[in-house]
Amino acid sequence: MGIREELEDLYGTANMTSGEALFFKNVHGTPAFRLEVPGEHLEFAYGTYIGKDPHGDLYFRRDELDKLKKGGLVDASFSVKQVVENSGTFTERTYAHVKFYVPGSDTILGEFLARDENRQLSDSGIRQETLITGGTWEDAIWTHSSGQVKKSGAQFDIVCDGLHLTGGFTCDGALRQSQIHRAAEGVLNVRNHAEDVVNEGKMVRWTGNNLVFYKDTNAKVVSAYFSLSNETDPGQLGTDERGEIQYNDVKWTYHGL
Repeated sequence: MGIREELEDLYGTANMTSGEALFFKNVHGTPAFRLEVPGEHLEFAYGTYIGKDPHGDLYFRRDELDKLKKGGLVDASFSVKQVVENSGTFTERTYAHVKFYVPGSDTILGEFLARDENRQLSDSGIRQETLITGGTWEDAIWTHSSGQVKKSGAQFDIVCDGLHLTGGFTCDGALRQSQIHRAAEGVLNVRNHAEDVVNEGKMVRWTGNNLVFYKDTNAKVVSAYFSLSNETDPGQLGTDERGEIQYNDVKWTYHGL
């Protein structure tokens, strides 16, 4: 019996839902992990970054999962393990296996399992088979709409007519001196209601093809993120830098109907 079959037997298929994970290591070598569970309107974050790979399933205990849906952040711990299966019935399979624990307890709340043939878990540098603290659960209902990033001098703006939002910040350095000849397309993803982000966006980090907006300067909670389209070259925004660029004093305006 493989690990997936073991989890299905343990939790039952009624207590299973799909999830999108990200195992990540930034340019400073700091590991991060994020799991979005849209069917339960929840997400888990440890060193928050935006991404949705690999795709997998969360197996959970319903009573414990429902306790997380009370609003606000819930501190929690977790552990990870790279699992490799090999038998005579199938070729080698590599999984990312994550165990989540009930806050303040060593009781397992649920387990996430995803195929990870590229071994992103190992590459992220997250310590394996060790209890890790500092993660958080939070209610997460996301709204999505297409938008554009535009730059004029030192001013960067994200314009999303579908959500009636415009967000901007002032850039510096080489980014400030660059010129953009056309707008960069992408998708703006906003937590909860679009108008709420006006009072929540405090800081932005540009990581790869994502501009991630946080509620505070400690980068603890994401309020929104803008994902550039795959066809967009970051050079359009004036730099080929694919590491992290951070700016504070983000200003959002909401243009209601």
